[in-house]
Amino acid sequence: MKDTKTKKQTEPSSLGRMPTRIINLPTSWKDMTDDIWIYVCRLLAVGVEPESVANNLLLRVIGQRAAKHIPDEQLGWAAGTLDFIGEAYPCPCRPNKIQGIKAVDVEFHGVPYSTYLMAENCYQGCIIQRHTPAASDALLNVLYPGYLDAFPDEDDDECRYAARFIVIKWWESLKIFFADQFPELFKPVPEGGEVPDMREVMTSQIRTLDGGDITKEDDVLAADTWSALTELNAKVKDSERLKNI
Repeated sequence: MKDTKTKKQTEPSSLGRMPTRIINLPTSWKDMTDDIWIYVCRLLAVGVEPESVANNLLLRVIGQRAAKHIPDEQLGWAAGTLDFIGEAYPCPCRPNKIQGIKAVDVEFHGVPYSTYLMAENCYQGCIIQRHTPAASDALLNVLYPGYLDAFPDEDDDECRYAARFIVIKWWESLKIFFADQFPELFKPVPEGGEVPDMREVMTSQIRTLDGGDITKEDDVLAADTWSALTELNAKVKDSERLKNI
């Protein structure tokens, strides 16, 4: 293949003669179709460099035969539009479906607080267990409910590799997003500070919301994630304000 390594460039004047399909390349993670998500993340999950992934995607979209008839300048510009593949997600995003299994809401609107707690617990398990397949699959099954029931025996399937990669990156981007939305609740750990035990944190959050009344715990867990986090953020803010009085 022609060398398409490039930084983002201005569109060449001759772009109008390029096949229309090349103009429709995704320019961000959110622009990708579900099929392209799986293709890109399948390669990234097995260690293919982002630049090579971009080149492979470019060929996949326009076809190797067509690429031979496109000038280097135009191929370089097109590859440059795919630079985002090597960057972090700018906001929570993911494919709507993986192998036909639908994801929960991308920003967790309308998702029970219990699902948020399960996902965070699974993510912490991924960190502790160094992203073992079992830990990643647990998170996958929370964010794409029913996935493991539908595909229980495909542990080494390439699509499973992509799915694991997707949910980890989605959850990491969602955690950053939540930290912006609820700054009092998700304050960064000070440098040199002790990282809190996340199970203790989750238990404390539930007790804060149910006021220590165990009969209310089910209602708390069934509450909308955003409602629960909004209330927790407000309580932390009120507590900090009282400390300063």
